[in-house]
Amino acid sequence: MSEQNRAKIEPDLDFIQDVLDNGGESLKKCFQCGTCSVVCNLSPEDKPFPRQEMIWAQWGLKEKLLSDPHVWTCFQCSDCSAYCPRGASPGDVLGAIRKKVIEGLAFPSFMGKAMGDPQYWPWLFLFPALILLAVLFGDGIADLKQGPIVYGKMISHLEMNLVFPLFSGLAALAFLVGVNKLWTGASGQSLIEFLPKMKMDRMFSAVREVITDILIHKDFDQCDTNKWRKLAHLLVFYAFIGLLATTALAIVVLVLAEYLHNDILGEYPLRPLHPIKWLGNASAVALIAGSWLMIQNRKELGAKGDLKSSAYDLFFLYIIFGVGVTGFLAQVFRFLGFPPIIAYPTYFIHLVLVFALLIYSPYSKFAHFVYRTVALIHKRYAELEAGPASEPAAAKAQAA
Repeated sequence: MSEQNRAKIEPDLDFIQDVLDNGGESLKKCFQCGTCSVVCNLSPEDKPFPRQEMIWAQWGLKEKLLSDPHVWTCFQCSDCSAYCPRGASPGDVLGAIRKKVIEGLAFPSFMGKAMGDPQYWPWLFLFPALILLAVLFGDGIADLKQGPIVYGKMISHLEMNLVFPLFSGLAALAFLVGVNKLWTGASGQSLIEFLPKMKMDRMFSAVREVITDILIHKDFDQCDTNKWRKLAHLLVFYAFIGLLATTALAIVVLVLAEYLHNDILGEYPLRPLHPIKWLGNASAVALIAGSWLMIQNRKELGAKGDLKSSAYDLFFLYIIFGVGVTGFLAQVFRFLGFPPIIAYPTYFIHLVLVFALLIYSPYSKFAHFVYRTVALIHKRYAELEAGPASEPAAAKAQAA
C-alpha cells in the first residue's frame, strides 16, 4: 500500500465501551460476514449498511459514526439480528450508537448524559414536579378540598399557557442546536453556511418525499421479521398529532369562552360529547394502545433474543404510556365525581409526566423523530444532488 493511501486509525476505547454498556454488548461477536447488509431491505445499494457501521463501532471510530446519517436509516426492525449467524444483533448496536449520537448532539451537553443514566432520573422528574408545586402553592390549595373537581382551580390555564410554552421553547432551542450539529457533521457545513447555497427545488422534493414516507411509515413495510410494529408506531405518531391538535383547539375555546365571553365553540371545561373531547379521547386511547404494543413487542423480541431493550428505551415508552393513562383517568375521575384526594393527585402526576416529556424531548428517544427526519432529508437531498446514479435501490427497483 502506498503512503498516500494509508490512514492512521485512533480508536476511541471509551466510545466502544459506551456502546457495549448501552445495549450493544453483542458488538464483539460480529466477524464481518455481511449478512446484515444482505438481509436489510433498507440497505442502500452503494453502501454496506449496517456492516460498515459495525466495523466503525468495533474500531471505535466515534466521529465517523456521530456524523453518519445512515445510522438513522435503521428502524431497528430486527431483521439483521434475527438472521445474524453470530448473534451480534446489529440492530441493538445501532440503537446504542443512536443513543450516543443523541448525547453528542445534546445542548446543554450534561443533559444528554443525565438522560442516559438511570441514577439521574429521579432528579429529572423532581425538577418539573417542583416547578408545578411552586405554581400550585402559589395559587393556594385550600379550595381544592370542596366543590366539584375543576382542574383549573389547581393550576390556572393562564399559568399553564405560560409555563409549558416557555419550557417547550427551550426544548425547541436545544433541538435547533442539535439539528445544526447533525447537519454540520453529515455535510461538513453548518445550516447557516448551507441555507444560502441550498437548491430550493431539490430541498422541497427531499422534504416532501421524506415527510410522505413518515406519514405512512413506508419504511416499516420493508421489515420482514416484525411487520406488525408498524401499527404501534402509527398509533403513537398520530396520537401525538391528535393531542397537539386537541391542545391547540382547547386553547382557542378557552380564549373564546373565558376572555371573549363567547361560547361559539362551547363552554369551558368542555362537555364529554364535545367534538374536541372526542378527538382528545381518541388520541389518548391511541397513545395508550400504541405505547403498550411497543412495550409488549420489545418484551417478545427480547425473549427471543432478537432485540435488547435498555432502560433508556423503556424509560421513554413508560413515560408516554403514563401520560396517556393518567390523562385519561384524570378526565374520568372528574366526570364521575371522584374524591379530590384521588382526582387532583392524578392530574398532577399527569402534568409532571407531560412536562418531563416536553422538556426532555431533545435528550430522550423522542429526539429520534426530529433527528431521524433531518438525517433522512439530508440523505435524500444528497442523493438528488448527486443525480440518478445515487438513487436508492428501492426506488430503482420500483422504476424498473
